[in-house]
Amino acid sequence: MRLTIVTTIIANPTNNMIPRPNYRVLVIVGFVQTMVLAIAWAFFGAVRASNPLYLPDHAAHWVHRNPTETTLIVTITATVLSVATGLCFSIAVKQALTQRIAKRPISLVKLSAGVAFAKSSFILKRSYVWLTIETLVVFGIFALLTSNWTTLLTPVQVTVPVQMSGWELDISSPNFDPSLREALDAALSSAQWLEVYGSGGLLAGIAAAGKSFGQDSIFNFNEVKYNVSTGGILPAVVSYNGTKRVAPLLNSSIDFSGGLVPANLTADGKVSGIFSTFAVSQQGLTANVTCTEYTTPVDSGGLSITQTPYNGELFTSYPFTLWYLQANCTNNGGTSAASFVTHPLDNQNGLLSSVVCPTFNNIANPNLNYTFDEILAFSNGTGLYSFLPPTVCSIVPMITNSTVVYANQIINTTVLESTPIEDWQQNLLLFLVDGIAYQAGQTQNLETNVLGDALFSIYTATTTSTLTNGDPTQIRQELAQFWRGVVEFSGTFLRSGFSAFPRTVSPDMLVSMKGTQTIFTIGWSATKPSYLYTLVPVTLTAFLTAAWRC
Repeated sequence: MRLTIVTTIIANPTNNMIPRPNYRVLVIVGFVQTMVLAIAWAFFGAVRASNPLYLPDHAAHWVHRNPTETTLIVTITATVLSVATGLCFSIAVKQALTQRIAKRPISLVKLSAGVAFAKSSFILKRSYVWLTIETLVVFGIFALLTSNWTTLLTPVQVTVPVQMSGWELDISSPNFDPSLREALDAALSSAQWLEVYGSGGLLAGIAAAGKSFGQDSIFNFNEVKYNVSTGGILPAVVSYNGTKRVAPLLNSSIDFSGGLVPANLTADGKVSGIFSTFAVSQQGLTANVTCTEYTTPVDSGGLSITQTPYNGELFTSYPFTLWYLQANCTNNGGTSAASFVTHPLDNQNGLLSSVVCPTFNNIANPNLNYTFDEILAFSNGTGLYSFLPPTVCSIVPMITNSTVVYANQIINTTVLESTPIEDWQQNLLLFLVDGIAYQAGQTQNLETNVLGDALFSIYTATTTSTLTNGDPTQIRQELAQFWRGVVEFSGTFLRSGFSAFPRTVSPDMLVSMKGTQTIFTIGWSATKPSYLYTLVPVTLTAFLTAAWRC
């Protein structure tokens, strides 16, 4: 009986029984739906235009610290917009059905489909495949609305690239070499700088030797952390320039024992973000080092080596051995010599003697008019360090153009290109010779050698063969990397000393540098095509609403 009544009403509508569409409601529905669609596309357009669109720093930090609250706010907003969209569509469908019933009869199946549309539901009728498909499509669209709005509105981590520029000390400048000469001739305020320079060079060399065979280490100098070696660069980023302690006025040039070294790289960024990484093109210093077996003067370019022990006794109770090592470097500055004192050698102690050509005095003597571009370091292990046979290392310092990456409070340097030091840069080479000679002489004590112990530890940690029967090739490679690390540290030490506050660098000794700051912050990005797909359900809903209104 109930079905008959409904059928009769639908089949025989009268003006008194069927209400008319409310056009005012339809206008409001159209306006709301248009505004929702405009919000979606305007937001997408803003993201696409900025790409990325990022939050102000205070908001970004709040979102970063409160991910749960952020998700809640976005979900509520997405739900409200989805409900508003669905409600507008439902009202449009109801008004359309009202208008249809008022004009002409409608079948129960189509009426059921209309009701399903209004409720964002679906029907399953085998005899009405297209109606079934249409309701399922609309159902799917509305089911995706909330998730699509959430995807569209949820802030994520985005990156903002900012160009940077600045300047730093140019150690290859013709104006720097005379300034370095003046510093080398000046009286030093204390011996503290030598302790800093000596210990820093030793640790840098050992770190570089270990890295070449897979041992990771962080080298720290002036409260700056370097990945293994300094690369001869000066920290250019303010947050990576180390200690903020202001050093005494005299604590500059080579007389440097730590202190504030200002960074001179600036960016035009309007946002700080959560954190940043930097990639900067900078000038550095390194060395091409090759260590080979020493055999005879003929095979070694005229280099002749003699090592002579002299045994003695102190107060008849303390025997010792004085070792005298002399190198005649025919093509590298004449004669060099070094002496070492040890206990009489046995299986528990040893000597790793080293001598460097040319000598500091030969280069510094203006009467010799001596120029060079290669440093030779001869080393020989005895006793505990007999695993290193006579070895000569050719060290050729190089000025580099490097990409320096600042990330996670650690500096990593990659050399892009390098050029040998020019002949007129003899004072720079003089400083490097002095640093290498210092390491060659100061690593030895009465019983052991710090460098020898380091080479031994690295070797035993990275290979399964024994040093007694093993190939000394790896030991020589370690030694080569050690000298490279010493040279690179010397470059960083030199740059730090001449750039330390309150010292100012003359404009004619500067070189420009450029880089990119990558700021990680919170915002929205439209780089992926999937971001555009989030607008499809919103747009289709608006068109469907408009279609039902019509």
